[in-house]
Amino acid sequence: MLFLKLWGIIGGWLMARGADCAGETKNLNPPRIFCAPSLPLRVFCAEHVLPQALPLAREVTSGAESVLALDPARF
Repeated sequence: MLFLKLWGIIGGWLMARGADCAGETKNLNPPRIFCAPSLPLRVFCAEHVLPQALPLAREVTSGAESVLALDPARF
């Protein structure tokens, strides 16, 4: 569950990063969703959502010993 939440946050970051690049590649007109009105949303996500990624990454990558110590018969 934590791993999926982490990838949801990272996926959102990648989408925002892709939105920044959408208008720069081959002088294409980016879709309206990637234009200036979405800038406040990207700032909000960068300030409030993205900071959750590091603690989740730490939680996902540590603590395997306690999970593996559980008796499989209890499941």
